[in-house]
Amino acid sequence: MRSPPVNASLSNAELRRYEVARDKTVSSQETTETWLVPERGSQRAISFMLYLARLVGRRPLIPLLDPIALWYLIKDRTSRRNSRAYLRRVLGREPSLFMIWKHIRSYAQITLDRLFILDLQAKLPEISVEGPERLFKALEEGRGCILLGAHIGSFDSLRAVMRVMPAPLTLKILMYRGYTGDATRVIEALDPGYEDRLIPLGEPDTMLRVAES
Repeated sequence: MRSPPVNASLSNAELRRYEVARDKTVSSQETTETWLVPERGSQRAISFMLYLARLVGRRPLIPLLDPIALWYLIKDRTSRRNSRAYLRRVLGREPSLFMIWKHIRSYAQITLDRLFILDLQAKLPEISVEGPERLFKALEEGRGCILLGAHIGSFDSLRAVMRVMPAPLTLKILMYRGYTGDATRVIEALDPGYEDRLIPLGEPDTMLRVAES
């Protein structure tokens, strides 16, 4: 939020009152913006994408992400507003529409990748691993780890890496499931054991299940 120019004739006390009111306005706007909104996307659309994924593979579908992201940028006011709020906070400045489009497209890319990561019959996308030493060291010492992931990333890629690791590892995913939609359910159904690895956040037994894991 860009501040209007301040008249040089204002006293210090008046200027301070203006700054406090401005900060309260910005804070109020930021706290009312949230990512906790119902998931968009239909079961029919994601099922069609799954059909295409199995028919032609991952690479030919990547160009389709551009118009899909553009459609969400134009039509989905909630996604556009929340993306702007997130980027504004991360970048410290007002993001352009192009940056918001790239942000939405990144999320679309993750969704496409999930089709190939969770489908046990599909060929995995190329995945690079950096800095696993601390994880392996903790496991060698008999300790567990809590890994924090960004929403724009893909925790499913970690599960894909674990498939090909020489030593078996147990992975449990803590996830807020309150707004999971039909599109996500279609994707998750590709892996029959997916639900067994999830621990929903906000449930009465959440921390008990974490301790048991």
